[in-house]
Amino acid sequence: MHEPTSFHQSRLTVQEQNYTKMFDTETVDDREIYQVAADYDRYGIGPVQVSVTYNPDSDSNNSIRAIGELGRIKGLLREQGVKSVTGDILPITDKSTVSKTVVSYVSMTAQAPDCKQIPGLEDRVPDTAKDYELGCSTETLMAKQIYRPRDLLGNAGAGRADARRASNIVDGYRTGESADSLNAETVSEN
Repeated sequence: MHEPTSFHQSRLTVQEQNYTKMFDTETVDDREIYQVAADYDRYGIGPVQVSVTYNPDSDSNNSIRAIGELGRIKGLLREQGVKSVTGDILPITDKSTVSKTVVSYVSMTAQAPDCKQIPGLEDRVPDTAKDYELGCSTETLMAKQIYRPRDLLGNAGAGRADARRASNIVDGYRTGESADSLNAETVSEN
C-alpha cells in the first residue's frame, strides 16, 4: 500500500527582481535617498545604478549640470551607507522634459512556496475538511519573517579564519595556567 505524503516538500526560495525608482532630479533630497538606501539595505544586492538625464540642446539642463547632480546623488547614497554606487548621464532630446534621475539595483525577496496552508491561517473561518500539507504554513510564515533575503544565499565573502589561532587564546585557560601580569599603569592606589 502506498499513501501519498501529506508533508510539504518545497522550501521557501529567494527570487531576484529589478528595483527601479524615478525622481525629478531637482527634488531628490535626503529623505528620498534615505528611503532608497533603507530599501537597498534590506533587499538590495550588487551595485546601485544612478542615471541622470539631460538635454544636449538646453542651456540649463545640460550635461555639466547632470554630472554635478549625479555626483551629489551618489554622495548622498554613500552618506547613507551604500558602498557600491555606479552612475551615468543620459541625453534626452525632448525640450519639455525636466531632468530625471533613475535609481536601480537588483532586489532579493523571500518567496513562500506555492502550497495549501493550514485552514484558518489566511482567514478566521477554519475549514477542517480542507486538505493541507504539513509544513507549508511554517515555510510561508518563515518567508514573511526574513528581514534581509540575501542572507539566505550564504556568506561566501566572510574570508578565511584560522581556528588554531583563535583557540590559542583559550588554551591557557583550559590547561589551568595563570595569566601573566600585564604590568599596566594603575589608575588608583587601591
